[in-house]
Amino acid sequence: MPYSHHASSSAQRLSDSTARRVRLGVLNAVVFCIAYGGARLHAYDIDALHRFALPLDAVVPLWPAMVWIYVCSLPVLFACFAFIPEGAPLRTFSRRLMCITAIAGLCFAVLPAINTFALHENADSVSMRLLHALDRYDGRGNQWPSLHVAYACLAMTAVPYLKHWQRPLAYGALCLMACSAVLTHRHHVADALAGVALAVGVILCVRPTRPTPDVSLHYLVGALLVLNTAIHLGVAWIGLYVALSLAYVAYAYAINDADLARKQRGRVPLMRWLMLAPWLAGYWLTWALQRARTHRRPPFAYWQPDVLVGRRLTVHETHLLPESCSVIDLSAELSETPALRTGIYYAVPLLDLREPPPHALERISAIMANERAAGRTIYLHCAMGIARSVHVARTLAPQDELS
Repeated sequence: MPYSHHASSSAQRLSDSTARRVRLGVLNAVVFCIAYGGARLHAYDIDALHRFALPLDAVVPLWPAMVWIYVCSLPVLFACFAFIPEGAPLRTFSRRLMCITAIAGLCFAVLPAINTFALHENADSVSMRLLHALDRYDGRGNQWPSLHVAYACLAMTAVPYLKHWQRPLAYGALCLMACSAVLTHRHHVADALAGVALAVGVILCVRPTRPTPDVSLHYLVGALLVLNTAIHLGVAWIGLYVALSLAYVAYAYAINDADLARKQRGRVPLMRWLMLAPWLAGYWLTWALQRARTHRRPPFAYWQPDVLVGRRLTVHETHLLPESCSVIDLSAELSETPALRTGIYYAVPLLDLREPPPHALERISAIMANERAAGRTIYLHCAMGIARSVHVARTLAPQDELS
């Protein structure tokens, strides 16, 4: 059979698509394990648990057979990753799922609720035995809000991507899945209503128009997971500090505030270090790992004869720069190397993984023009030398790009 470039390209696209779907599924599985698993493993004081039983719960019938639909919740949810179209629909679904899981996990930590329905007896029925096993192994905590109901509501947003004849069946199955949480007495009516409210709130807030990648949302989810885990570990105050720090970073990304570290002459002030220490320390560690990973390669490269592009340098590496070199620091997170702050130094902080605003590009362009007119070489760098510095160089000097 002759070689087909078209067939090869199609296979490559299919492989890339599958890999992206798997990555999003694994990411959400990790978030679920942290949010739900941490609460599940935490030894609650039964007397301190909240109870959200309503008088309506007394008339809710027990339908043991619904347990088979109940246990299909997670498989059905992750099956959505297989057929939702790539791009904005898939990213939006994944982001909403992460938010629902993280918020519910924090609710489990702050308002731990107990199931007040009578324990399921280990009767002869297979369905009753399965319910009994769930009571025994999955516990009767983590009640409010109901993740089963929230997940079923979220999965309904994926139904329009099915074929027309499949949609009524899918909606019906997901409605049964939501009802199964109550009809198996695994959740109270109040838990189910809270699950619906959670899903609707997240769907309304997390829109397809959010930036890609949505760094702000990921920092916010991280803040919720940190606080959730810290509460379960009994170090809530430490978790609150880290969570508030990450939440502030999320807010800065949401409004594209690149000067959140308030660098002064290339240095992050002490108060800002204390305020943003978890974020700053994470970037410093990432920079150290990147430097170690690329230690056999030069820390910068010539983009043009008078423009160098690279990462933040160590004190030793600054000696590799040519004489009469001016520095344009694009990093918003790391203090500049002291040896470079004493020379011709400009700080134009940009947020990582965000499109640089036009005013910042205009300022950088003006600085580069002035430095070139003065006959000086320019060192344009960000923290890692991967995204921001390369993007700015391509934007301001695409015609002279070097391979």
